[in-house]
Amino acid sequence: MRSIAIACEKGGVGKTTVAVGLACGLAELGKRVLVVDTDHQAAATRWLGRDHLPGLTRTFAGHLPLERLIQPSCARGVSLVPASTSLVTLERTLGGDPGALFHLREAVDALGPDAFDYLVFDTPPSLGIVVNAVLCAAQEVVVPAEARPMGLAGLQRILATAGRVQRRHHPGLAAPRIVLSRTNHTAVSRTVEAEVRKRYGARVFETTIAERIAVARASGVNRPPSVHEPSGPVTRNFRLLASELDRIEVLPAIGREPKRRTPPTASPVVQQ
Repeated sequence: MRSIAIACEKGGVGKTTVAVGLACGLAELGKRVLVVDTDHQAAATRWLGRDHLPGLTRTFAGHLPLERLIQPSCARGVSLVPASTSLVTLERTLGGDPGALFHLREAVDALGPDAFDYLVFDTPPSLGIVVNAVLCAAQEVVVPAEARPMGLAGLQRILATAGRVQRRHHPGLAAPRIVLSRTNHTAVSRTVEAEVRKRYGARVFETTIAERIAVARASGVNRPPSVHEPSGPVTRNFRLLASELDRIEVLPAIGREPKRRTPPTASPVVQQ
């Protein structure tokens, strides 16, 4: 099971759009997908046709198995752990718990490696205990970067946070990948995209998420684009992103370069 956190400290970058769209795109590839909505605003929960439910806060506290919260969604192949509005109080309730960052990881591990093919976390626009716990529980991070100048600042903050989590708590956390979101045909959007690709290279998905009114229409009726407009351009866009993610390998852990083959020497050491 590949577990992926969709995270960005800045709001309005299309984070929930990416989380829901990617999950539905992966399901269309025949993958079994679980979305865990950790944002108390519950946008992903509503998009997937459910309402918020209590319980996830107890999972963050280590008191409730994640599997007991799994619900069906309105998208075929996508299951959901709905958000809880009480997540907004988590910073206060878990402040004195030394294991606060790791209960969610333990709950994910308890699902077992074959429970789903993909687990996708939607996260709140913050860098608090919820996001840090999700980063400790996930194997990978996908950061939506808005194709605007302010998007670069938010991108750098979440990358720094992921780096700290990897060094202090989660050595296996892969280097984040970046997906350019809310792109359009303006000169500003093209300039920001070029800068992100220049700075981060192969860590940036080739697929970009265009800014389209169809996203707002789907959100307005509490249906993901793949359900609201199965043949629409947004649905096709996320099919491309899902296909790209599914065929690429997980990046090495943050700060670790792939091992390079060492050329053989003239007198190799013979193992005894």
